Amino acid sequence: MDIKTTNPYQEDWQKEIENKSFEELAKIIANKDNYSVPFIELAEQKIKTLSDYNEDKLNEIIESERIERQKREEDTMRQMSIWQMFFMAGLVLAFFISIFNAVSALSLEKYAYNFPIMCFDITKALGLSVLAGYTFISLYKCWSNAIYLIRFYIGLTFILYTLYFIFDIIPLPRLFIGIVVGGVWYLYFTYSERVQLRYPAENWEFLKRDKYILGATIIIPIIFLVWGLSYTPTTPPISVADGMDIAEVDTSSYLIDKSKLEENEITDGIVIIRVPKGIDYKEIDLGDGVKCYDLSNNKVSPDYVIRVIGQGYVNSEDVVYGNLWEQFQDSALIDLPHERIKNDMEEMGEVKCYRTIMKYKSDVDVFWDFTLLYDNVLKKACLLNSYYNEDNKAPVQEIIDGIKFR
Repeated sequence: MDIKTTNPYQEDWQKEIENKSFEELAKIIANKDNYSVPFIELAEQKIKTLSDYNEDKLNEIIESERIERQKREEDTMRQMSIWQMFFMAGLVLAFFISIFNAVSALSLEKYAYNFPIMCFDITKALGLSVLAGYTFISLYKCWSNAIYLIRFYIGLTFILYTLYFIFDIIPLPRLFIGIVVGGVWYLYFTYSERVQLRYPAENWEFLKRDKYILGATIIIPIIFLVWGLSYTPTTPPISVADGMDIAEVDTSSYLIDKSKLEENEITDGIVIIRVPKGIDYKEIDLGDGVKCYDLSNNKVSPDYVIRVIGQGYVNSEDVVYGNLWEQFQDSALIDLPHERIKNDMEEMGEVKCYRTIMKYKSDVDVFWDFTLLYDNVLKKACLLNSYYNEDNKAPVQEIIDGIKFR
């Protein structure tokens, strides 16, 4: 038995198109993707029954609607995509990070009083902030130099990341992430259809002012870098003063009175060392009247040894942290893959604390912890040198906190 099926909307559709004009029906047919097939079939049947039906005019309206539809789609595509906005947000973040880096670089002590090197870091950070801001404005206003600025910014960042890795400032994973992220953005702004519509390739070109902005971004820091590599600091890199002579030091309480030591404290007469609980110590004679202490968790078979060396009557001109660091570096570790975990200076009242921690990668990772404490008033210095592994970390920070010069 045959069952006759009918469209439940047939009657409503017929009423809808019953009184429509030729132009209205033509536009429905021109935009048939927005309607169901049966509805379009009714519209096509209806339009041919109209007295003013004209096939040429129908085709003209269909073509006009196609062009208008295409224009609307292109206008939508030309609008800034979420990915472009995301990239611009990254430029804003990079701008403020670069400004912060420039401000934080305003310290001669951080650069061992090498003024040109300090200026190199400052101008490099300011240049990156200017470039980030300029690229942001160019993207927002759809200038013809927008894509070239993005490529320049990504290329410059790639070069800096590579140099940072070569000079052991960042680890390999961070370099890899930087290359991948930069590569993805480069490909996106080069091949994305939406980018091509907003920034047509035939319009890409540098503006006249770009050579001055981009040139200054590169040339000025390079000038300071070249100058800094041949520059000899005239101010001691270990002290905030000073020109003070040893003769001016108040030595009335210079040497430590052993009778006034507290529990768990030891001294070589120059510095006071508070020994953490459970730590053994041994006095070592280094010759020429110089003594030090070795602190460890076990005298017989220690997992680590922290050597503490105190020295008095030290002019700041005689102590250069970088030189001491190189002098104490273990030559057996130099060729191992390594990364710098910590490298900074902290002010602790009248005492400056310079500390570097290196991680050397081998079957068992080895940490080298090297610290210099310097009292600029009493002209005393204290070195802490230690090696340890991940499972047996030495309590270096606890010992540093317990060092006293008076």
